[in-house]
Amino acid sequence: MTGEQIAEVLGGFVALGVGVQMIVTQRATFSDEDDEPYMWVYGWRAVLVGVVAVLTSLVFFASAAKCINWFH
Repeated sequence: MTGEQIAEVLGGFVALGVGVQMIVTQRATFSDEDDEPYMWVYGWRAVLVGVVAVLTSLVFFASAAKCINWFH
């Protein structure tokens, strides 16, 4: 595996983890500070953002497996 493929796999795992967490908890927070987030998304909107994150992880994994030439 090249360094690029390793980065794509790691990015895929991060996006998958974040997406699944958003889907399960039905809450998404977006913040640049740890103490209080400035944007919360609840319910179906958080699930939708989670699904987009999971689809993004699939793109990362497909690129790492050289099924698509997305990031190269």
